[in-house]
Amino acid sequence: MNDIHKLEIIPDNQALISVAAFHNKMSSDLHDYQLQLAKLRKTMQDSGFKVDVDAAAWVKDSGRDYLSNPKLLENAPLTYVCTLLCELFKHKTIEEVSVVVTPTTITKLLTRLNSFKLH
Repeated sequence: MNDIHKLEIIPDNQALISVAAFHNKMSSDLHDYQLQLAKLRKTMQDSGFKVDVDAAAWVKDSGRDYLSNPKLLENAPLTYVCTLLCELFKHKTIEEVSVVVTPTTITKLLTRLNSFKLH
């Protein structure tokens, strides 16, 4: 596993702003949620929002704690937030993400990301 604690892995500020803009757009309606996840994924791709580390093992061992208990995201480090977002979409379809991660969790993840953006 690569080091997800290094600030060098964080996407640039413009990518953070583009992705963080979704923090208040997630719907609890499954169809709308899946459409929003697809738009989020596209925005991540278009903006270059990526973390160049292989963090699958970290997500399996530690990152799941954040996904299963979204309250932890309120104090999550920026590197964890970026890594979780990237790993969610790396190998899963939109349908799989919508089943594994609730709209509330995605919203908290994006809200935390929004708190880090530079204005």
